[in-house]
Amino acid sequence: TGPVNAVIFSSYPGTYLLTGSSDRAIHLTRAIPTSIGRTAVETTQPIQKYEVHAYSVLDIAVAGDNSRFASVGGDRQVYLWDVEQGTTVRRWSGHSSRVEAVQFAGE
Repeated sequence: TGPVNAVIFSSYPGTYLLTGSSDRAIHLTRAIPTSIGRTAVETTQPIQKYEVHAYSVLDIAVAGDNSRFASVGGDRQVYLWDVEQGTTVRRWSGHSSRVEAVQFAGE
C-alpha cells in the first residue's frame, strides 16, 4: 500500500475510520476497540475495502447518517458509496484534472 492521502472519522459517534490511499483503495476500520465481555479488543484490519478509483484517493467525506460517503481522486472522478453494500451509488465526471476535495452540503 502507498501513503495515506485522506483520513476521516465517521459522523457521530466517530466509531469508524475511513482512509484513502495512493493504492487507489478506501479502507473502513473500527476506530474504537470492540468490547468482548469486559475486554477491549483492538482491531487494525479493515472491515470493508472499497475499490473503484483508477488513481490515488485524495479526499473522503461521510454523510451525517453514516450510510454513505463520497470519495474523489486523481482519476478526476467523484464517487458516492453505500457503506453497507460496498458499492458505488453514483459517479460524477467532467473535471479536467484531479479532484482534491469533497464535502456534503450543509455539513
